[in-house]
Amino acid sequence: MQAGDTFRFAEREIEEHLWVVISDPMLDVADPVIVVRLTTYRRGRESACILQPGEHEFVEHATAVDYEWALDIPNAALEGFVGSGKAIRLKRLAPGVLDRIRRGIGDSNLMPEGCKAVLVKQGLIEP
Repeated sequence: MQAGDTFRFAEREIEEHLWVVISDPMLDVADPVIVVRLTTYRRGRESACILQPGEHEFVEHATAVDYEWALDIPNAALEGFVGSGKAIRLKRLAPGVLDRIRRGIGDSNLMPEGCKAVLVKQGLIEP
């Protein structure tokens, strides 16, 4: 997968969120791919980056980037999920939206340090 790719898991009863690849596997294939999930925005939740309807086909209302749930996953595993039908690839994010998500990491104190370190190493965010 590539930076800005989005996917959701096929079994929505298990996991209904949209996930976004925010690292760039093309920069360093040895590192895991960093993904974040998007979730309905509610008052009191993290608001470092909020997407609005129209910014992605999956976003129907104010939607927060849930940095706390960021994961590092081998790209081969993600491709395997898609290839096996366990995950469904959706429309890519516009580059400006992906940039906003990355900038939001600086306003969040919930991103796991290991995930943040990959993005810093790739030069995608400031330390």
